[in-house]
Amino acid sequence: MYSRLIIENMKKNIQPILSVLTLLYFSTLVFLSYKNIKLNNFLDAIFELITIPFILLTIVLLVINFKKWSLEKWSLGTKSFLSILFLISSITLMVFATIYDI
Repeated sequence: MYSRLIIENMKKNIQPILSVLTLLYFSTLVFLSYKNIKLNNFLDAIFELITIPFILLTIVLLVINFKKWSLEKWSLGTKSFLSILFLISSITLMVFATIYDI
């Protein structure tokens, strides 16, 4: 019963957590690029390998959260709306980093 409660709670909170995680990941990438911080080859390879899955995760989470937000009647106080804000911030950061070649 306790594990079921944990799983139900995790299902409710996983999308905001993943949204914040994507924002932190892309913020880290932009910061490293902006400050010209060179990592070793292993970390560069890891960052390169997980960037595309993070981009796909951002898109999938945005679609899922828009669907949930529409079911919640577009209420601004929901976790779906908060997740959408984090995801839009991530996308905006990626677009500006690409435009300004950071």
